[in-house]
Amino acid sequence: MNERDPLLYELYYALKAGSPEEAAKSVGVVTGLIEKGHGIIASQSQPDVKMLSYPIRKERDAYAGWVRFMLKPDAAPKLERDLGAESPLLRFMLTRAKKEEAPLESRRRKRIVPAASEPETQAKIEEIDKKLEEILGA
Repeated sequence: MNERDPLLYELYYALKAGSPEEAAKSVGVVTGLIEKGHGIIASQSQPDVKMLSYPIRKERDAYAGWVRFMLKPDAAPKLERDLGAESPLLRFMLTRAKKEEAPLESRRRKRIVPAASEPETQAKIEEIDKKLEEILGA
């Protein structure tokens, strides 16, 4: 792999909360900056309104979303500077992504519990009942 080859990046962002139209316009500005740096948008989410844990620039709510895109590594620092200067962004995080991963639900191991047969279960219950009678002295 050549260092000039494009890499997959993810941009997570929080935008000033206004109307959904304003949020869409701001996301357009962000994706425009990516494309201006010769990036190729792979996928993106629709921004959702989220309540912030603490106020950021006196804002209690923000539109949060993400964008996955391909970009050459030498263009990433310039993009980060441009995003930092962009006013509708309250916070953002630019990370290098790994290859497409399966969703968390499908990666979890499923525990297989062997089904106990009915006679075994009944025998265990009877055994527990006997021990309880011995302990309680009934």
